[in-house]
Amino acid sequence: MPREDYNKFLKLAPVLLSHSAYFLQTPFTDKNYAMSYAKLIDLDTKIQERNNFNNAKNGIFIDIFPFDAIPEKSSEQTTQMAKIKFYDSSIIVRLGYRLTDSNLNKLFRPLNQRQYAEVRELKHKRDQIFQQFNQQGLQQYKNLASQYKYDKEIMLIEEMNNLISHPFAHLNVMIPADYDVILKRMYGDYMKLPPEADQSPKHYSQVFINDIEIL
Repeated sequence: MPREDYNKFLKLAPVLLSHSAYFLQTPFTDKNYAMSYAKLIDLDTKIQERNNFNNAKNGIFIDIFPFDAIPEKSSEQTTQMAKIKFYDSSIIVRLGYRLTDSNLNKLFRPLNQRQYAEVRELKHKRDQIFQQFNQQGLQQYKNLASQYKYDKEIMLIEEMNNLISHPFAHLNVMIPADYDVILKRMYGDYMKLPPEADQSPKHYSQVFINDIEIL
């Protein structure tokens, strides 16, 4: 989602979802959430992610990523990503994210009000790094929170702005007119299923719906 639309969504969604079973998780709506992007969570569900134990709200989710402008010079790209990774690591460590759940984790004390305020300031500084090139009229935009290599999730501004209406379930939603080109560039043959042995949940080790374990 373009950053401008993403920021509008972050303002509107909590109000629209206030009487629903859904929660918009962001670094600022959940003080224990360390990631830089938003998640739309179904609160009637619970999950345990693989190799990811923390105190943030959890449930079956959809990731929502903003796309921000990136500089043309590779040196500036490298510097921006290094700063983002620095803040990511600092926030993750302070919020007690860990790969395993063990008795030693019980030694981790909840943060006090001052410590949460310090983490919140780090989150704001990280957001500034993400958005630092957005007002410079640049042509390429990227999901800077991507887990893939740098050039994997990049779009031209024309691709983001050239939209068409497309049916999705009972809705009509706006999507890039060049969606097939974009998806193939990012993911290859996205319509082809992976080998059956690889068709397993990537993120979850446990899933509960209405307190009933289904995975």
